[in-house]
Amino acid sequence: MLTKLRPFHYFLRDYGAALATMTVRQPERSPANPADLQTPRWSVRAAGDSGFLFFNNHVRQYPMPTQAGVRFEVQLPGGTVTLPSQPVDIPNGAYFVWPINLDLDGVKLRYATAQPVTRVDAGAQGIVHVFATTANVSAEFALPDGVRALKPEAGLQRIGGTANGRAVSVLLLAPEQLDQLNVLEIAGQRRLVFSEQQVWVADGKLQLRAIGPQPLRAAIFPALPRPHAAGLKVSQDGLLQRLEVAGDNAQPTLHIAVVRKAGNAPPILKGGLAKAAVQPVPEAFASAATWSLTLPARLPPKAEDVLLELDFVGDIGRVFAGTTMLDDWYYNGQRWQIGLRQFALKPGAELRLSVLPLRADAPIYIDAAHRPAFAAGQTQVADLRGARLLTVRRVAITP
Repeated sequence: MLTKLRPFHYFLRDYGAALATMTVRQPERSPANPADLQTPRWSVRAAGDSGFLFFNNHVRQYPMPTQAGVRFEVQLPGGTVTLPSQPVDIPNGAYFVWPINLDLDGVKLRYATAQPVTRVDAGAQGIVHVFATTANVSAEFALPDGVRALKPEAGLQRIGGTANGRAVSVLLLAPEQLDQLNVLEIAGQRRLVFSEQQVWVADGKLQLRAIGPQPLRAAIFPALPRPHAAGLKVSQDGLLQRLEVAGDNAQPTLHIAVVRKAGNAPPILKGGLAKAAVQPVPEAFASAATWSLTLPARLPPKAEDVLLELDFVGDIGRVFAGTTMLDDWYYNGQRWQIGLRQFALKPGAELRLSVLPLRADAPIYIDAAHRPAFAAGQTQVADLRGARLLTVRRVAITP
């Protein structure tokens, strides 16, 4: 979810000041009520002849119809803007922000069917405006010299120049690139950092963190002047400077053993005005299934942390070291990860995982994609599908 929200934060950082002064304009036809999933959901925020068109064809857990043959007509004081040049089909799940009459450092962009994300001063390479493609829609840029269809794979695409002669270009990102985008200040300059892993800046250095055996990788624009760190490989791949530190396949081993099978879970307690499910009483955990999880005699000393990752199905999971509960987790379909360094456990320590069974009649919301499929006559489930230890590795790269 963070990767989907991050581009909107970058958009607000660079365009929020202009957006704040704009007025919301409702289209001639809008949904009659929240249950109306057929009518297109869009609006415009504008001030004078400039604005942003917002469109949303996503409602969580509800399939939305494809909006077929869509074109927008926006009437502004200086004239009507119609976009795109040809009707498009907007699929279920699509949402975007398109600019109208946006000033790109002296280049007038009448409209674009791509979402503005951020702006980077790339030095000798000029000013770069970063945009993101829209699902199923060709990226049209209506520029002073006409409408141009730009492609993500084309790299920097010059669209004009500033008053003092600097190049103004567009960098168009595909969805997978947008998901990996981080905009960071490194070595006194805003840079684009693409990585599937966690990246941030601390103490003036680019920090990369990875879980498990995979290499630490990042791609940067504009390039860092002299990046260095232990084991770091640096290469140039067209526009992007690529950084990589080799992975570590030596992951610690976890020994797993069944201690006790689940008993019959008691009925779910309900309470409050909504008569909703409430937290089980301590005695309910007497029915929990239990597993022994034995750590190896030696944990990797250079790892920043070691995660215990648990994949279970049930109601509530709890992990103990002796009589001390280290963590608990309400089942939601996601894997449960616990950082172990914080507990200063002894080598070879034994942990216990208990899983309270999830009853088939439990009045608990679980996303349909993760709710267990109970067989005919099955009344509950408590199962450990997998458990493993994963190292957390981190490298600090001096720019």
